Amino acid sequence: MLSSRSEDLFLHHQKLLSAVLAGLILTFSAAAQAPVSPAFTKGFFQGLGATPQLTIAADGTTTATLRFSITNLNIGTPLTAITFTDTLPPGLLVANPAGIVGTCGAGVSPVATAGGNTITLTGGVLGTGANCQFVVNVIAPTTTAPGLLVNSTVLGSVANGVNLAPVGANASITVTALPAPTLTKAFSTGVGGFIPVGGATTLTLTLNNPNAGAITGLNFTDVLPAGLIFASPAAVTTNCLGNVVTTPPNQIVFTGTSLAGNANCTISLQVIGTAPGVLTNTTSTVTSTNALTGGVATAQTTVIPPDAFQVRYESNLAIGDSVVNITNAGSSSTTALPIQNGNLCVNAYNFSPDEQLVSCCTCLVTPNGLASLSANNDLVNNTLTPGRPTSIVTKLLASSQATCNASTVTPASIAAAAGLVAFGTTIHALPATGTTPAGTFAVTETPFTQSVLSPAELTRITTLCGFIQITGSGFGLCRSCRLGGQGADRQ
Repeated sequence: MLSSRSEDLFLHHQKLLSAVLAGLILTFSAAAQAPVSPAFTKGFFQGLGATPQLTIAADGTTTATLRFSITNLNIGTPLTAITFTDTLPPGLLVANPAGIVGTCGAGVSPVATAGGNTITLTGGVLGTGANCQFVVNVIAPTTTAPGLLVNSTVLGSVANGVNLAPVGANASITVTALPAPTLTKAFSTGVGGFIPVGGATTLTLTLNNPNAGAITGLNFTDVLPAGLIFASPAAVTTNCLGNVVTTPPNQIVFTGTSLAGNANCTISLQVIGTAPGVLTNTTSTVTSTNALTGGVATAQTTVIPPDAFQVRYESNLAIGDSVVNITNAGSSSTTALPIQNGNLCVNAYNFSPDEQLVSCCTCLVTPNGLASLSANNDLVNNTLTPGRPTSIVTKLLASSQATCNASTVTPASIAAAAGLVAFGTTIHALPATGTTPAGTFAVTETPFTQSVLSPAELTRITTLCGFIQITGSGFGLCRSCRLGGQGADRQ
C-alpha cells in the first residue's frame, strides 16, 4: 500500500507521461498527415502494351510510345496543379499523328504538336491514392545519328495550397541505324563488252534505299582506274538529290541530301579508254547520316589496243597471188631476257565478196618475228564454200592466248595483245599505154587498216570460225603460216 506521498508522486509522473505521449502522438500524426510529392515514372513502350521499346530506327516513320505515369501517394489529400514540360532530346520528335491517349483529371490531357519536340501537361488533378497515365508517340527523324538518347522531365504539383517538392523521371531509348543503302555500277559496254583506246562508254552508278524511311547524308567517292578518264565534257546526268563533283581526270565525289524510302537514283557520265586492259573500277563504301555503311560497287570494262583489229582485201587471185605479211612490234612484251614474252596470236578471218567466211586460222607471231600467209596457197586453197573466190577480205585480230584458237578469242585476250603490224600485197592490171601493153599487172603492198571492232563483230567471226572447226571436215582451215615475208607473184 502506497503512502499518501508516494501516491501523489506516482500520479504526477503518470500525468507527465500522458502529456509526453500526447505530444508524441500529435507530432507523429502531424508528420503522417504532411503531403508528399507524387510518384512519377516514364518509359518508352511498344504501343499501348507492357513491352518496353529499347530501340527506334532513324527513319522518320517508326514510332515509339512514350508513357507517363503519376500516382498520388497521399491518403486523404488530393493533388492539384500537376504540371510539367517535357522537352524531347535532339533526335526525337512528336509523331504525326501524336497518338495522345489518357488524361490526368477530368479533361486534362497533355499537349503535343506533331513534329514538335515538347510535351506539356498543365493543371492535372489526382484524388487521394489515384493514378493517371497517358502516352504520346515519338519518332526519330532521318537526320538523327545512331546512339543513346535520354529524356528527362521534372514534374511539379500542389497539395493543400502548398507547392510540393519537384520530382523527376528519366526514360532512354537507343536510335539504331537503318539497313545500309546499296550502290551498284555498270559500264554500257556490259559484261563481255569492250571499247577501243579512245572509245567512249557510259558509266552508270545506282543508289538504292531498301528502307521504308529516307536515308540522309549519302556520300561516296569513285576514282576511275588507270586507263579510263572522263570524257570532255563528262556529260553528267543524275536524278539523285545532292551534288556530283567530277574532278578531272578521274575522280567522282557524290554528296547527297536524302534518298526517299524504297527509292533509287542514278548518276551517269561518259568515260574514255586511254590504255588497253581489263579495267576494274571500284568505289568507296557508301556512308550516310542514319544508315549503316554500304559496301563498295565494282564494274569492269575492257579497252582493246587500236592496232588489234585490222582489215585489208586481196584481189585478182585468178591472175596471181597476194600475200599477208605479219610482224609483232613487241608492244605487249614485259620481259626481255632470257626469253622475251609478248607473243601474239594473229587470227585471220577470210571472207568472200558475198560475206561468207571461207576460211579462218591463226598464226603465232613472236616479238620481232615475221610470218606470212599466201592468199592462194593458204587462205582460199581449202575453203569451206564450194567455189574458190578470186577476191577476199581478210580481217586480222590479235589476241594473247595460251593456245591460239581463232574461235575462242575474248575481249580480255585482245586487251593484252598490242603490237600487231600487217602488210598485204595486191596484183592489179595496169592501163594499156604506149609503153605498157595490155595484160600488164603491177604489185602494190600497203598496210592493213586499223579498224574498230564491235562486240557483235567479234561474236560473229569467232562463232563462224567455231562452226568451221566443229564440222570436222578440215575444210575452211588455213593451210599454214610461213616464216619470213613473201611478195606477190603472177600465176
